Formats: sequence, C-alpha cells, structure tokens
Amino acid sequence: MSFADSPREQLGKLAQSARSNNLKTIRTILIIIGVLTILVNLVQIGMAKSLAKQAVDAEIQRQGGGPVNPADRQQVEEQIVKVLYVACGVLVAVGAMYLVFAAIVHIYPVPVTIMALVIYVAAAVIFA
Repeated sequence: MSFADSPREQLGKLAQSARSNNLKTIRTILIIIGVLTILVNLVQIGMAKSLAKQAVDAEIQRQGGGPVNPADRQQVEEQIVKVLYVACGVLVAVGAMYLVFAAIVHIYPVPVTIMALVIYVAAAVIFA
C-alpha cells in the first residue's frame, strides 16, 4: 500500500480481502460437510444389513420375544435395507451437492450459502 492510495481505495482492498477470506472459509466448511456426509452414509450403506437385523431383533424383543416366522423376518429385513439404501443414497447425493456448492461458492456466494444452509437444516429435520 502506497501513500498515493486514497483511503477509499485502501478500504476497498481491505473489504475485498475480508470477502475473499470469508469465501475461503465457507468453501472449506462446504467441503468438510460434503466429504463427511458422503463417507458416513457410504459406511451406513455398507452396514445396512446388520442395522436392519438389529432393528428387527430389537422390535422382536420389545414385543415379547415370541416365535417369528423366518420368511416374514427376512421380508421385513429386506424392506428396512431398501429404505436405508434410499435414505443413505439421498444423503450421499446431498454430500455431493455440497462439493458442487464448494466449487461454485466464489461465483454465487450469497445464493450458494443460503441454499447450503437451508438444505442442511432441512436434512437435519427430515432425517432426525
């Protein structure tokens, strides 16, 4: 910064620098959320069958632990696995969307930030 720069120009450079730092922070946060969302849900997809079995076992115990038809049990477990695959697949797509948001946040900072926040809150409410 030289003495020839006017105070207004100096303020403009400072504001641009602060904006750039904020966008870098937002980009980093979006990347972290996207990668974690993808990884956690891919692990959940891998564990879907054991999670379904645990859910069925817990429900059987809750209802008294009586005899259960193995064919019915298998059918319920398969339905639970399908639901888990769909839910986790949707969340993997949301994670990928966060990575896309991270790539374009410098181009459309306000809309991307707002959409990312709305989607994050909506996913938390829906999947809570």
